[in-house]
Amino acid sequence: LFGAQEPAAAFFSLLNLATQLMGMRRFLLHVPPQAPLYAFWVLFASKLDYCSAFAYVGSFFIITLARLTRGHLRWARTAMLCITFHLIFSYLVDLITTSGIKYDLNMKVNLTLGLLTLVGWLVGVPKARDGEKQTSYRVMQATVFYIAIVALLEFIDFPAILWLFDAHSLWHAATILIPFPIFSYAIKDCHNLHRIELKVRT
Repeated sequence: LFGAQEPAAAFFSLLNLATQLMGMRRFLLHVPPQAPLYAFWVLFASKLDYCSAFAYVGSFFIITLARLTRGHLRWARTAMLCITFHLIFSYLVDLITTSGIKYDLNMKVNLTLGLLTLVGWLVGVPKARDGEKQTSYRVMQATVFYIAIVALLEFIDFPAILWLFDAHSLWHAATILIPFPIFSYAIKDCHNLHRIELKVRT
């Protein structure tokens, strides 16, 4: 259709980009740069998520680790997590561009990180306490669980419905609204952590 091989997937990808940009804009308008985890959300959510599936899944995993270890690891150790992720990401990009990484390895890596992220939000985050009040993480738990369910579309294949909507395009369609609850949580959590930090300093 109009020269595009997967017009539905392309259209839904554009809608995904639009919701990512709207979520990021809202985050930048409402969260001060001094807020804890601000840099993680800006660096990973706005710069890496559109590079590849691994960058998106991996960045969400790093954000999960940062949220879980906040208060338990010093900034230098958290920075080491980021550097480690960057090195792995660079290595995989090099594999993809030079030796042609196999599809199944890419899927296994993404599946592993996705499952670790799911466990982090379902089990780890509820145990991570930050002062007297914790940002409600239930919406994030539901969002991560939803992502895990719709990710099954990437593992199944079926003939395109109406010659247009295959499993891959439906995956893109199912993820269009995901940035809204993610950025909503990020804004509330950064504000809450910032408030707690300011209270501790005074």
